[in-house]
Amino acid sequence: MAFLAIFLGLFIDGYPRYSDEITMISLLIIMSLSIREVKFKKLRSLRRHMGNFLIAFLLNYGLLSITLISLSYLLFEDIQMIQGMVVFAVVPSAIAVIPFTSMLEGDTELSLISSALLYLSSLVIAPAVLLLLFGREIGIWPILRNLIILIVVPTLISRFLLKIDYRDRDHDQVIVNSGFFLIIFGAVGANRHLFFNQTNLLLPILFIAAVRSIGLASLVHFGGKQLKTSSKKLKSYTLFTSLKNGGLSIILAISLFGSKASFPIVLGFVFDPILLVYLKRIIYRNST
Repeated sequence: MAFLAIFLGLFIDGYPRYSDEITMISLLIIMSLSIREVKFKKLRSLRRHMGNFLIAFLLNYGLLSITLISLSYLLFEDIQMIQGMVVFAVVPSAIAVIPFTSMLEGDTELSLISSALLYLSSLVIAPAVLLLLFGREIGIWPILRNLIILIVVPTLISRFLLKIDYRDRDHDQVIVNSGFFLIIFGAVGANRHLFFNQTNLLLPILFIAAVRSIGLASLVHFGGKQLKTSSKKLKSYTLFTSLKNGGLSIILAISLFGSKASFPIVLGFVFDPILLVYLKRIIYRNST
């Protein structure tokens, strides 16, 4: 879906109108369905999982976020590109960490609990970092408003769906994939001119995406091996090291800083399926 959306977005100039509304509604639906995977009830057993969460937090909001912010300031001169990468750095881990953990036969409970706590943490971390770096330009209310709409509201809807025992998983997959298509298609269309007129941006964006995914995942995997971390936990940790909520960051970047700020996030999507294949077929091919 990501590749198809990027391809069509380059040849069809996005949406003729209502682009912001379409992308916002798409993300609300995606987040509401996907956050059902995050079991907040499991936080009752938080004490025995606190050590695992702290590691996931340090990897996602420490190693990954600092890498993204540092490379963006090092490689970009355009402030909107930097702002987009900072937004990407301050959002929580991707919901995809949970199904990807299952696919890799990792520690699913670790991923569930850590994801829940990372989403709660993001309500403090995201506004704090954005205000620190760009507060004079945007103010606090636009940040809080977007976080409420894009995290709090979908979380409440997801709890309602769980309460009414909504279980239509087959339809969910189609809806979520279609929603991601609409978000990426709109963002690529809005930035179509950058692909063709500012090709000098492509290489640093792809470099950051490669470091963020393949590079950091490899670093944590081989480091964890040296520390004799269990295979199941290590699979979860590598995903937290590499994946941020791209859909959320695209909408947040566009809302706060304009469509150009979403460009490095959208283009970086091409490495997410590459990362999964790399982990499944190369790194963890023979693990159990």
